[in-house]
Amino acid sequence: MKAGKVPSNILNRSVINLIGRGPAIGTDAAVIPNGATGILSATAVGENTLLQVEFAVYRAANNIWAAGGDVLCFQAAIICGRKTKEATLKDITRSICRAAGNCGGYLSGGHTTVNPSQEGFIVTITAIGTSVCDTCVRNAVPGDSIVVSKWIGLEGTAGLAESAEFDEVRQYFAASYLEPINEFRKWMMIKDEAKIAVSLGVHGMHDVSEGGLMGALYDMSECMQHGITVDLQAIPFKQETIEVATRLKLNAYRIPSMGSLIMLCGDGAKLVEALADCGIPAVIIGKVTDNNDKIVYNSEEQGYLNRTGNP
Repeated sequence: MKAGKVPSNILNRSVINLIGRGPAIGTDAAVIPNGATGILSATAVGENTLLQVEFAVYRAANNIWAAGGDVLCFQAAIICGRKTKEATLKDITRSICRAAGNCGGYLSGGHTTVNPSQEGFIVTITAIGTSVCDTCVRNAVPGDSIVVSKWIGLEGTAGLAESAEFDEVRQYFAASYLEPINEFRKWMMIKDEAKIAVSLGVHGMHDVSEGGLMGALYDMSECMQHGITVDLQAIPFKQETIEVATRLKLNAYRIPSMGSLIMLCGDGAKLVEALADCGIPAVIIGKVTDNNDKIVYNSEEQGYLNRTGNP
């Protein structure tokens, strides 16, 4: 299989269909059955950077909030490579604790081990929370507005800024122009917009992360078994994201976009206004339809959304 997010058809065939309950395509948190009120959400970090460890905590928490829950605490499994130093382990733990605190939770425990056959470290984060209401996208109905918060591509842009690839970008732009990217990481949590959406009776929510906006929209449509129409020109981007994606020949619609939340509701304008009143930018980018077509519009041109590829 290719590196990155496992395609939804393979994930369904080889993982979800064997589980039988819990997470599904477009649903990243599992509600504990038998009357309990917990939610479990897990995410893994393969990259050997502290930024990605921090992002893993936010990603797990976002899955809880997108499911209509509240975060309580986190568990962390840290697998150190043979060259991992104790100082690095301390930095990893501090990064997790700091991010957990930003989410309103804490690190409650986990597991730490050394794998002599690997180079860097791998961290798996599990967020544990309480269920407030059901905001699975399966609850969406045709006619619902598709509302997106903040800007697409913040996570991917922030991650690229710490990579060797970014040297190519720095050759074209002044440091002062790229400086705002350092602030992108403060937008990674979706807690506030999720709570506002829940208070207004949102039908469904899905956080955007790996696979970018188009990957999230595809998974969401598959989960709710309804079609969608999306206006590409309405999708919000920071200009820095567009410039970085263009220079590195990346699809801006599909780079990691943690910090953005897709919300499905009957009155999208009312939700956008409520979010704006709280200082959270959001826009309507499309609607849910009564068929299975996944249509994207770019001005007068019409295309269809696929698992991968353009847009």
